[in-house]
Amino acid sequence: HLTPINPLSGVPGESTQVTSIESLPSIVGRARDAQLKWSQRSLKERSDKVRSLARLITERRVEGVAIITEETGRPESVAALSEVNNVLAFAGAAIKEASIALKKHKVALSPLDFPGKSAVVEQVPRGVVGIIAPWNYPVSNFYKSLFPALLAGNSVILKPSELTPLTGAWLAGLAEEVLEAGIVTCVQGDGVVGAELIKSGIDSVVFTGSVATGKRV
Repeated sequence: HLTPINPLSGVPGESTQVTSIESLPSIVGRARDAQLKWSQRSLKERSDKVRSLARLITERRVEGVAIITEETGRPESVAALSEVNNVLAFAGAAIKEASIALKKHKVALSPLDFPGKSAVVEQVPRGVVGIIAPWNYPVSNFYKSLFPALLAGNSVILKPSELTPLTGAWLAGLAEEVLEAGIVTCVQGDGVVGAELIKSGIDSVVFTGSVATGKRV
């Protein structure tokens, strides 16, 4: 189990079950199955879902801030300003950027070399994206990668720091309320779980943390 300790008060928090290494391949498999259906939705449909998730995070910010404060020792006012108050604005910016980045682009072809032919460049999802984030900003370090990944049609597996497992679980729980099962999943544990997650068949990984750990990733 993981038992986070408030660094300000020294009081232990609620314990969280560590994800078993043996279960990771099946977790990735479910995420892959969910991703296939999710990627077939239109960008507008995915954008509406991401906006709904951002709105739910905002509506439930009081409980989220309380968990952040419990795990990081950060004052509630600071946690609110740095973690949840701008989530709707960030979602809007991500949706706007996605509408540009994911748009099909025509490629000019020579009518002499390619008579009757046309071509386009189209961005396609990576598949299953793992996001490994540190303890210091345990919500915003996730959604700044989570929203773009979802908009592009990927499913996502979150791996919070072992110091802030409850915050990661809270965010994943909200995502499960808005999205279909398997689109966003949370696995819990230390660096061993993170390393095994990378080996378990995910297609891409986003890591925020130290240079030393980044090199291992």
